[in-house]
Amino acid sequence: MHLRLNAAWRWLYVSFCLLVVLVAAAGPVFTDQIRWGAEDFAAASGLFGLAYLAIELSLLRLRRRSLRIAALGLVAISLLSVWAHLAIEF
Repeated sequence: MHLRLNAAWRWLYVSFCLLVVLVAAAGPVFTDQIRWGAEDFAAASGLFGLAYLAIELSLLRLRRRSLRIAALGLVAISLLSVWAHLAIEF
């Protein structure tokens, strides 16, 4: 059961990441508010990759369910806060 759950969350995570990148890539067709360059796609890939590694490590190393949930929440909050910080134009 544990391995099936891991496989399911991996596919869900990869699908979500691809959806975000595809929406960002198709965004300029519909609006001029979205202007992603190569560095933005690289940053998104790096963030998603680091979040994936953090999730994977927390699921492998932490045994208690409450610690896993806390770690996943921390990863999600960290990802969103870094993403929001990078989204602000200086």
